Amino acid sequence: MRRCAVCQKESADAAHFCVQCGESLVQSDDLYFWRHRALHLSGQEKIHEAITACKRVLETDQRDPVIFKVLGLLYYKLGDIGASIENYQKALALKADFADAHYYLGISHYRGASFVRAVEHFRRCLEIDPDFHMAEYWLGLSFYHIGDMEASVAAYRRALERNPQLTIAHYHIGIALSAAGNHEEAIVHFRQVIAASAEDGAVHYHLGLAYYRTGRLSEALRHFHHAVELNPGDLRSQNMAAFLSSVPEL
Repeated sequence: MRRCAVCQKESADAAHFCVQCGESLVQSDDLYFWRHRALHLSGQEKIHEAITACKRVLETDQRDPVIFKVLGLLYYKLGDIGASIENYQKALALKADFADAHYYLGISHYRGASFVRAVEHFRRCLEIDPDFHMAEYWLGLSFYHIGDMEASVAAYRRALERNPQLTIAHYHIGIALSAAGNHEEAIVHFRQVIAASAEDGAVHYHLGLAYYRTGRLSEALRHFHHAVELNPGDLRSQNMAAFLSSVPEL
């Protein structure tokens, strides 16, 4: 019988994993052990231990795109965008149609403010997996920062077609619509965010701006006040509330 070092449960001699906790039972010099351990530790958010396990795998086998993708994720979580990008690129060199690697590489480029490169990888991800709605969402964010509001709104719409409950997409399409001057539709999306999720001062601020820009000043003032209640340090909402409070007809 093999005894698990984690929970002490005994399993059959031929078993690779503990029947109780799932911990690997194979010897520590075994490639399969280190691959399983790397994935397990990554899922447990044990970042440094997971990186060590990934490197042990790569000492023996550098042809595993999944391990390079996992390393990319781990370095991203540590804030090392350069190492993150390097490992995603290695994953894609091994498997060019790896949708997840394109997706996460796009996010790393986005975080590094390389928005054009981010667009390239989100698009490639969607060519491989057209139903990858979060890639559409990040594509919308990237186009927004490039300044292409039409493409940004279109990407958010596709994300919402695939997942109408994606609250964060409702929020960001509202911002993009407002930037494009479509305040009425922006209002619809901001109100959906408020109806679907916990109160957020930023949503009330942007909804207040949309009402202000459509001339509904009383509604705008109400939402700016609400934004300040939720976030007393929000100077933008404080300033807009003070300005509208000085308007005589209000």
